[in-house]
Amino acid sequence: MVILDTSLAIDYMHGIKKARDALVKYQGQQIGITILTKYELVRGENGRNAVAIRSLLEKSMMYYFTDEATEEAAKIYRDLKAKGKLIGEIDVMIAAISIVNGETLLAGDSGFDSIHNPNIEVVK
Repeated sequence: MVILDTSLAIDYMHGIKKARDALVKYQGQQIGITILTKYELVRGENGRNAVAIRSLLEKSMMYYFTDEATEEAAKIYRDLKAKGKLIGEIDVMIAAISIVNGETLLAGDSGFDSIHNPNIEVVK
């Protein structure tokens, strides 16, 4: 299983080469997204991208922001704040969800580099 962050999910839906290439290594595995990525995708839905978004949502396993993920997100936030490397709140929560579920997170946003976890892969 591999969880996509929002920016990588968008790149994947648009057929961006770096996103497609990154997923080759996970071919045959189910794609997961977090409820937060779903929110970000659905809020940007319009006539041009609705089919692609709904298709991705239908074939993806959904991961939720649980109590355990809340605690992990707070820990990540405090660590990043102490280092002066804060990233977006939603990105912190997406990372926490993947960490507590023991899944690999494929991220298209370089801010995830600030979170030191071997299961977070930033696609460049």
